[in-house]
Amino acid sequence: MTVVSDDTDPPCDRTFCSKQYLIGMKSPDETLIADLQMYDQAKGGARLRLACKVQALDIDGKFVILPSGERMALAYDVLVLAMGAEPKRPPVPGFDRPNVHVLRSPRDADDSYAPQRWRSAWSLSVQASSVWKWPPH
Repeated sequence: MTVVSDDTDPPCDRTFCSKQYLIGMKSPDETLIADLQMYDQAKGGARLRLACKVQALDIDGKFVILPSGERMALAYDVLVLAMGAEPKRPPVPGFDRPNVHVLRSPRDADDSYAPQRWRSAWSLSVQASSVWKWPPH
């Protein structure tokens, strides 16, 4: 198995970021989808390519083309494209303020939601939605 990801961190359970990790109930390692040993190729594990964007896919040739032009062969019986998503800010006044953050990874939680910042905040709101529809009806 080969996992190619544009993310810089191994795949994690993103729901843990906005819940258990954010409030200190889970550690960064506990948010991971799989133990890092799963990606140990020397022990027959999966190949993990992080910070690696796929530019094109050749289904017949079974390879991907990276932005550098590198062709990476993929031996597969089944190809799964999990495109992922980036947090979107709704087009509502105020969502562009520097104290409004989006959360996608434990790193985002560390960078934006450090507990020391909470202590000086008057209020904290964590909102989650799979679909933003604006204006609401």
